[in-house]
Amino acid sequence: FRTSAPIHASELDVKKLYTDLGIKDLIDLRSSEEMMLEGMGSPAFQGLSFCKYKQDPAVNRVVPDATSYIHGSSRSDILRVQIPVMEKRRYMWSILSRMKKRLVLQMAATALVDKQASRRMAMDKVNEGG
Repeated sequence: FRTSAPIHASELDVKKLYTDLGIKDLIDLRSSEEMMLEGMGSPAFQGLSFCKYKQDPAVNRVVPDATSYIHGSSRSDILRVQIPVMEKRRYMWSILSRMKKRLVLQMAATALVDKQASRRMAMDKVNEGG
């Protein structure tokens, strides 16, 4: 499942995510700066375990940063993972690579004039499962 802003989740939303749907991993694609600006006060983040990933040049891949791990309290079986910006780009590329080339070109051309409109085009396609 995909959500746009779990920081705005209500208690009812949280129950639906973790109890009704059984979500066990929350992948946070926000940068550290965005996380600091938006905060972590949402009920969606309360009591979760947390692990930040970082790029390890020795093995040329992303690995868990053991120094960032925090064991959760009330919902410790649910892990929130922060993916670094480099991996965010790779994630976005994997989404774009699955779209039809014509749509990707339309989004690129639209982005030259209106970035928000281009993002809406991409989100519409992602949200419809394509």
